[in-house]
Amino acid sequence: MSSPAVSIVIPTYNRAAYLLDAIRSVQRQSRTDWELIVVDDDSTDGTRDLLAPLADDDARIRVIGNRQPCGPAGARNSGIAECRAEWVAFLDSDDRWEAEKLACFLEAAECDPEAVLIGSDYWIVDRTAGTRQTMLEFIAGTMLPWWEGDPIVAPAIPWRAIKASPAALAGRDAMIAAAISGFLWLHSSSAMVRRSALIRLGGFDETLPQTEDIDLWLRLAEIGPTALIPRPLATYDRTGQEAGAGDRYAAQDPARTQTRYVSRLCHLRLLRTIGRRHRLSLAQRIFLLERTAARRRACAAAAGEAGDGFARLRHLVFANILVPIPFFWLQALRLRRRLARPRKS
Repeated sequence: MSSPAVSIVIPTYNRAAYLLDAIRSVQRQSRTDWELIVVDDDSTDGTRDLLAPLADDDARIRVIGNRQPCGPAGARNSGIAECRAEWVAFLDSDDRWEAEKLACFLEAAECDPEAVLIGSDYWIVDRTAGTRQTMLEFIAGTMLPWWEGDPIVAPAIPWRAIKASPAALAGRDAMIAAAISGFLWLHSSSAMVRRSALIRLGGFDETLPQTEDIDLWLRLAEIGPTALIPRPLATYDRTGQEAGAGDRYAAQDPARTQTRYVSRLCHLRLLRTIGRRHRLSLAQRIFLLERTAARRRACAAAAGEAGDGFARLRHLVFANILVPIPFFWLQALRLRRRLARPRKS
């Protein structure tokens, strides 16, 4: 059997009502030289019964099952271990692809042989709010005005280059600063990664219950170029995500459901990880501290909503006392450097 051009990994846990649409969107691809590995992360909602006939009917589909739940990172890593192709694409079990998705991604890979990570624009859908926009529309309408106008953010991110061309979003510094700001443009359902790079980095960090994808994209950006396809080729359904509620989350094991506080805590942890793992400019370091304080305040609010007074107080102390100390020190260092520059005559 010849090796496929791309291996596709779909991790799933109790999403039987949505999984079939995701798989069908793979089967409708104009490129047919793929293999699909569906990782059942110990579902309890009939997912196994749904998958068995699909694998029997299409030899390109393989199903593997985790004996116990491993979470999104662990499930994806289980799939990566089974991949045979040079490139690995990811699709979440409640998202969908456009029919030309793989064709466009493989063409981009041929055009940029040094790339280790390829992403595209995608549709962001919230069925409860009734909203639908592309990622690049969200960047242009929401993020860029903030990046450009905020005196702390503006020096940390190349907003002028991004404004001139979306391709600038794929630069290392832009990706790090965007992640610090809270919106890294790459989404798992719109990403394709060189398998050798995944093996080199050890795949997704299984200690992270959330943000494991953002963490991996940033680590990939440190070892090779990223390419951006400015065309929406996937649909990301975020309905009910913020509160972990709604029909997509009804079948979730309560032990795996992320509360608002846990979700915000995971994003705070991501900021700390960025500070440890990545080389940051002075402007990015200042921005990181400012965002850390803001994230601490968000954690405090969520802890208060959950009735955890001790956690609320702890986050407020860090946000209002401990975090500002290095923040103001770095601001002073920036001012000192500015004053030390020779003046133009």
